[in-house]
Amino acid sequence: MLKPRINALILGAGNFGRHYARILSQINRDALPGVPLIDKLIITRTRIERSREIADLIRNQKACAVNDVVAAKLSSPRDLMTLMEKHQPKFIAIVARDNQKGDSVHALYTAHALQSGAVLCEKPFSNAFGDGSSLKSFDELFGHENKGLFGLELPFAVVMRQLMQNEKFRNLYRNMRNLEFFWETQVTLENYIIDDLALHPWSLIPRGYPIKTVEVKSEGNTADVKLVIENPYTGQDVSCKLTLREGGNFRGMMIDDDVIGIKSEQASIKLIRLYAKLEEAVLSGAEALEGEILSEIDNPLKQNIVAALKKEPIVNLKQTYESQVFLERLHGYVPLNPLNAYDPTNSFGDYPQQLRPGSCVFPEIFLSGVGGNPAEYAR
Repeated sequence: MLKPRINALILGAGNFGRHYARILSQINRDALPGVPLIDKLIITRTRIERSREIADLIRNQKACAVNDVVAAKLSSPRDLMTLMEKHQPKFIAIVARDNQKGDSVHALYTAHALQSGAVLCEKPFSNAFGDGSSLKSFDELFGHENKGLFGLELPFAVVMRQLMQNEKFRNLYRNMRNLEFFWETQVTLENYIIDDLALHPWSLIPRGYPIKTVEVKSEGNTADVKLVIENPYTGQDVSCKLTLREGGNFRGMMIDDDVIGIKSEQASIKLIRLYAKLEEAVLSGAEALEGEILSEIDNPLKQNIVAALKKEPIVNLKQTYESQVFLERLHGYVPLNPLNAYDPTNSFGDYPQQLRPGSCVFPEIFLSGVGGNPAEYAR
């Protein structure tokens, strides 16, 4: 049986969007079950000259396996609608960042892109402002007929999914009393440090561990976040700390006394139980990580793309909403707590009206990370 062929559109092929372009241009070689063949790949930038440069680069790579790579200009929703009408893409990757709107342009483009088919959106879904306003974007999406085709590209959601298949990690999370993350970047974030970095450690907090309180101190290129989360297995509070910082390259976590370094090598991510203390590892940097390799995750971005192409997103719309509520809280937003009002088996269409975005009422169990619920871990 012949595989269907589709067109794929990348909104914003900048530094990170080029990784999307490379993976999509080569994915036909893998002949993955359930993944359609890419016929035409459309690459966009705000300047057509830059789009053409990148399109030529992708087209001329030996591993490129699509029939055509097309360059186009994108600077507004009107441009997007024109491209959708012309090329009829069935997969759209939203990787753009607008000079004025920042990452909030992701939410703006999503509502239009879902009309075509599967959507994979770079994180965050929107910049958060601390007043809950970014959550209003979900009003329309909750009722969209293609809401199940939306995915958020969170690399550490892929990591967490694999970790939860490891009994050692499940036991660490079940019994934990303290959880600490240290997350650095060498990229200049221009005052977006929380929106750009916080969802990485958030993805490594198991879903079903409610966040009870939030305290944030942010100054310049550093943000210190203190959370109190509830361990549903022990019923005890867990102290959770996130240190987000520009200027370094260490990323890691500590679950009670276990220090785990996170190392990126080409397209893979390694989790390493370190011999050093967390403070020593931070000072040494990512290059000096030494210890026992606990897990290795191959190319999380590609896994997210493949899942979206199969119409089975790893981070769905529900979890995207959770991530946005979390960011809003870090910026000072205080939601109400309708105790025990959340039914984790509900789909969006079944949500009680009072829990819909825009009502400013959110179940606390929404506010923990990606990775499955405690009942799943217990099996």
